[in-house]
Amino acid sequence: MSRRAGEAVVVVAIVGIALWLRLVHLGTPSIWWDELVEIRTAERPFSSMLDTVRYGIAWGGSAGAMPADYALMNVYLHATRLRAPAHLEAYYRAPACAASVVAVIALYFLGRSLFGRATGALAAWLLALSLPAILYAAEARSYSLFTLATVLDVAAFAGVVRAELALMLRAPSLWWWLGVLGLWIAEFATPLSALRTVVLPLASIWPALLWSQLGQRERRHDTGPLLFSCPRPLARLLPGAWAAGAIVGLLVGAPALLRFALSLGAEGSSGALAGWLSCAAFVPAAALALGVWTGGSKAFEVLYLFAWYVGPMHHVAELDYTGVTTARSPVLWAVYLALTGVAYALASAMRMRQLRS
Repeated sequence: MSRRAGEAVVVVAIVGIALWLRLVHLGTPSIWWDELVEIRTAERPFSSMLDTVRYGIAWGGSAGAMPADYALMNVYLHATRLRAPAHLEAYYRAPACAASVVAVIALYFLGRSLFGRATGALAAWLLALSLPAILYAAEARSYSLFTLATVLDVAAFAGVVRAELALMLRAPSLWWWLGVLGLWIAEFATPLSALRTVVLPLASIWPALLWSQLGQRERRHDTGPLLFSCPRPLARLLPGAWAAGAIVGLLVGAPALLRFALSLGAEGSSGALAGWLSCAAFVPAAALALGVWTGGSKAFEVLYLFAWYVGPMHHVAELDYTGVTTARSPVLWAVYLALTGVAYALASAMRMRQLRS
């Protein structure tokens, strides 16, 4: 049997089990009140149904707030008809059951595209056996559709992040990768104290040239009109760029993160772990904001070099975004977390202005 045939057999088996588990009790429980509210709302004419979803209903309060679910149920109810009263529960719950099964299939392909066939099969298998997913598949409500929409949204976002990562990691030379290899060896081999005070500061400066690309690549290569014409550019491209920058930071410090996580009881390990995570979140957000506002990389490169030299290298606690300084106050973690949000908000504000101009 070829690998493709074996993969097809595994997927069909997982989907078949998921379908069987969801069909067994599809018509067993009687219709609940919240299901009845959705069914009666979805049976209305389409425009009336949308108004009801938005404003609620007089005899039952608010009908809910997921228009896509009501719209799909409306189409289903007007395109089909109940053939036998004995199958009433199964008839109304069929769309939720279908969405739940499709979510299993979608999760397999998402896991496969990101981490390989084995991970995709494991993720689909876990969702197929998930008790909440099985129970929600037997309810004429939005839960199953929400699960499917979440998987599809993650798949779309993963595609954006993967494209951003490909662009960022295309620039470094072989020497840059050799430097990453050297940092990994040092992160594995050095004692924890030296890892925190010597290796981490060096690791925090290594991705600086890659971070400096964030937010300004569109203007430098004059690809803004093309990229900004895609659907929802602010909600897709900006978070994807930030996530790609954070992944690069986590990649460079991965061995250190692992060692700190395995030795949380040691002195300074918890602070160093939290510090590197804050570095991976804050620095890309700052680079993104400066890139979007200035349209170049120089502002970030100068400011970041200054902050790195004063903070991690000379142990000034207020500018130590990596957790090297053991005397650093825990309040500063909250400060850097807030600054991450502020930097991202500034980047979003300027990008929105660029989209409108």
